[in-house]
Amino acid sequence: MLKFDPSGLLLLTAAVDGHNINIFQVEAKGGREPRSPRHLYKLVRGLTSTTILDMAVSSDSRWVAVTSKSSTVHLYPINPDGTPASVDTHVPASAPAALAYPSAASSLPLPAGPTTLFAATRIRTREAACSSSTAKLCLHSVAGRCSSSAAGSLLLVASGDGRVARYRLAPRVRVDAETHRELLQLEAESEGSFVLSWEASWTEKRHSSEGLQCW
Repeated sequence: MLKFDPSGLLLLTAAVDGHNINIFQVEAKGGREPRSPRHLYKLVRGLTSTTILDMAVSSDSRWVAVTSKSSTVHLYPINPDGTPASVDTHVPASAPAALAYPSAASSLPLPAGPTTLFAATRIRTREAACSSSTAKLCLHSVAGRCSSSAAGSLLLVASGDGRVARYRLAPRVRVDAETHRELLQLEAESEGSFVLSWEASWTEKRHSSEGLQCW
């Protein structure tokens, strides 16, 4: 499975066995000459083989959601330039005001190779929600950026039977008891679900999901 992020600069590829998802930067923003893809991240889903059903990237390219036939949604924090995700980049009160793409003026060192990431959190969905081959994801940042609002980002998980579960992502700061370092922690708060049907108007459903247009 292949999927681009909303900017068109990041390409996600899922392994056939469902173990890993790789993220490549296909071209630096503003570059005049085409560049070879740069391997930014290797997202580890798990050791059990499964089929990846869908992948979604938030509108600010800072969160990735992956769902599979294992009935689990995995969520990962990333940065569009490949630098490590942290409290400074993902917690609303301290996140930067704009996307950070690599540039000569960047103060953050870029990793020499891909960064391996494990899921920040997992959502165990209803069996019907992810076992269907038509399961879909939509990950949307409030007001265009998760960092622009304390409300965080919204995740919709749609199953083949038309039921859509809604979650609000809440990145928070966790202080390590031993090192006293501030660590990034993610919680996915359930906000219930609704059913899409031919009888209900699309305008009504779009309003109920705060304008999210997913598929």
